[in-house]
Amino acid sequence: GATVVDESGNVVWADENLVYDLDFSSWSNVRSSDSDSGETTPSGHISSKVIPDTSTNNHRIDEAAVAESANVDVIVSIEAKADEYSGVGLSLHAASGSLTAFDLSDGTVGVENGGSGTIKDLGDGWYRCSVVVSARVSTRLYISVGSDGETFSFTGDGSSGILIAKAQVSRGAVLHDFLDGDYTPRITHDKDGNALGYLHE
Repeated sequence: GATVVDESGNVVWADENLVYDLDFSSWSNVRSSDSDSGETTPSGHISSKVIPDTSTNNHRIDEAAVAESANVDVIVSIEAKADEYSGVGLSLHAASGSLTAFDLSDGTVGVENGGSGTIKDLGDGWYRCSVVVSARVSTRLYISVGSDGETFSFTGDGSSGILIAKAQVSRGAVLHDFLDGDYTPRITHDKDGNALGYLHE
């Protein structure tokens, strides 16, 4: 991780994205496939289409282990847009029933199991979905596809899906601006706009 020295001289965690792979190329497909959608989000990020297979089950894409101390609050976010399907679910661990659901057809938060969700309208059908959860050590980020905002176990048709972009996991309960991946710290500023240096642990 990385730290910064704040304006009071305290060493604190720097804002950083704990997700390593931002374009989903090394993520694990679980009863799904993904490809470049050809669409860019309003914030300028290239999106991928996640397509459930034809099995009857949950369908998702998983990030490799996200290392964090146990019982530390983190906020998970993703940009998402409805395509043929309109549900997306976020979970930071494999515990059964921990998913927080979002309906991309009307921009609402659905069931909240294991976290507190919010959704922000980015325009052009895109939303930034986020959830505050308590992390576990070496956990995984799950992004699930719902046929709608409530149904996350269903039979896919092998071609329909949703669009996603820019997964982010950062410490604390406040949604940050978009951060770089690969544990790259963002230099923060004091109240007068002066840059604060950063240290690597």
